[in-house]
Formats: sequence, C-alpha cells, structure tokens
Amino acid sequence: MYFFTEKVAGASGIGLNIAKALVNNGAKVVVSDLNVEDGQQADGSYLIKCDVTKKESVDQMVKKTVDLFQCSLS
Repeated sequence: MYFFTEKVAGASGIGLNIAKALVNNGAKVVVSDLNVEDGQQADGSYLIKCDVTKKESVDQMVKKTVDLFQCSLS
C-alpha cells in the first residue's frame, strides 16, 4: 500500500520533523521542496526538488517518486 502526501517546505520545520518521524517508523519517504537537490539521504529518505506552484514540477516529482519506489498510481 502506498500513501502520497504533499508537505510544503518539507525540507525544514514541521515538514522535516514529520518526515523524520515517518522514516523512524519504517516508512519510505520522499521530501519535496523548492530548495533541495535530488538524492537519497543518510536516513533512507529521498529529496526531490519541486515547485508546487507549477503543475509540471509536481507531475515530475510524482513520476520520480513512482519510478523510485516502483509503484503504480492505479
């Protein structure tokens, strides 16, 4: 089962703390933010740069996430 959620400013503040809590409880986590570079983090989470004000950027982030975890949206 896969759950997709979007947090604005996920690379800092409450979004970062939520991501850390999820990772600590065994979740596979992708954090998207405008001010990050794509890549895997030491804790096993992934960063994907995304501008949530642009549909194309969000679509690309979702595609990268689906490809990363080899899952399907259907």
